Amino acid sequence: MSNFHFAKIIATVWPAISKETVLSKIINYVDIFRINLSHLNEESRNKYIDIINKVDRSKTIMIDTRWPEIRTQNISVISLDEWDQIEIKYSNLKETSSDTLFINYEEIKDAPSKWKIFIDDNKIILEIISNKSWTITCKTINGWMIWINKTLNFEWYSPKLPFICDKDKTDIVRGIWHWISLIAASFIRTANDIKALREFLKEKWWEKIRIIAKIETKEALWDLDNIIAESDGIMVARWDLWAHIPLEELPMTQLNIMKLCNKHWKPVMVATQIMESMIENQIPTRAEIDEIVFNMMNWIDAFLICEETAAGKYPAQTITWLHNTITKNQALIKHEYKLTEIDIKKEDNVKDYMIYNAYQTAKELGIKAIICPTENWYTPAKLSAMKPNVPIIAFARDDETYKYLNLLRAVKWYKVSTVFEYQTIKRIGKEMIRMMFKWDISLDDNILIINSSIAQNVPTSVKWLEIYKFKDL
Repeated sequence: MSNFHFAKIIATVWPAISKETVLSKIINYVDIFRINLSHLNEESRNKYIDIINKVDRSKTIMIDTRWPEIRTQNISVISLDEWDQIEIKYSNLKETSSDTLFINYEEIKDAPSKWKIFIDDNKIILEIISNKSWTITCKTINGWMIWINKTLNFEWYSPKLPFICDKDKTDIVRGIWHWISLIAASFIRTANDIKALREFLKEKWWEKIRIIAKIETKEALWDLDNIIAESDGIMVARWDLWAHIPLEELPMTQLNIMKLCNKHWKPVMVATQIMESMIENQIPTRAEIDEIVFNMMNWIDAFLICEETAAGKYPAQTITWLHNTITKNQALIKHEYKLTEIDIKKEDNVKDYMIYNAYQTAKELGIKAIICPTENWYTPAKLSAMKPNVPIIAFARDDETYKYLNLLRAVKWYKVSTVFEYQTIKRIGKEMIRMMFKWDISLDDNILIINSSIAQNVPTSVKWLEIYKFKDL
């Protein structure tokens, strides 16, 4: 098949890829652009959104809001060597000191000795020696440099932070004004956090915005089933998660999250250090390529690239390597989805069994592609969750639906108007299949159509399955 990758690619926008010339090189390979609001002001955010829309308005934009979190406040860089000592104090202002570390977490005054503090993706690890008069004294376990606005975590301790603050609310509202489609919700602790965010979106008349829950705290692991059920997708945020659990437990924790997401029919993405060596190098390591394929074998839906495109020297090469690795291996990976592994709710059982039959039909009859009109993303999302080894061509009416489809594995979308007829959808589907497969399609190849609301102009449902020869579409 041509250059269509099943596992989707999400790229973080920052100066490295913020120019039209760079974006133009990777635009065909990137499905979603992530804007990390932890490091951006309003002017920069608007600039990046405008550039993306200028290059390709059909791309999905996901904002990753800052949320309440602990960050360093020092403007001056602090350099620490192993076994150095440093004092930590609370401040909610930017500080110029280069020998005292200031953080924006007042409750640090209650920290007991022996706590470990992890800074900037665990590049710096400190251990508390003493706590006197609002000043924490720490020794350095491993040294590095500390910059401003770097995240800070504790081992085996969950900070007392609110879920959503005024800045987040402002960022979300302004993001909605700029037609963002996804919100990555940081530091989710329970499903109630997702519900609170949905209520806020409902108040703003934007309940169609999709919420991606970032799993990066140990509390989230305790309520994982409910969080997955309540969200529209999951991000395994390894950046902060491995500060909360032993590092050697991370692989199986990640695998468990993937399995639970598939049980709930929800897309799952893995984030950070996907191809970190390419921040400085033009070629990835063999271990990075291995891990990409390992995640593909374990039903990943999307890869989120962070520093590699945000600040790396080779953002276009990074995306190209990831795309090529996915496309070269996806046809060789066979998934066996069992009905017993799926959470089927009683009220949806007829639709879900029809969708499962579509998946089985595609597998048993060697279907070349699935055409799937949809009113609200339900059918292609559930088909995608079963990880068929064929592309799903989804037709949708509105922006919110088709831009969410960009996140779903193996889904290629096409936006239709309200007046499109069923025969027109078949014709456009045929042309899309021809472009996707090029020489790898024959007149007698089977194409499956799963009929839902757009095709028949009826309330959301799954009505029947049809199989056509490619030549008869």
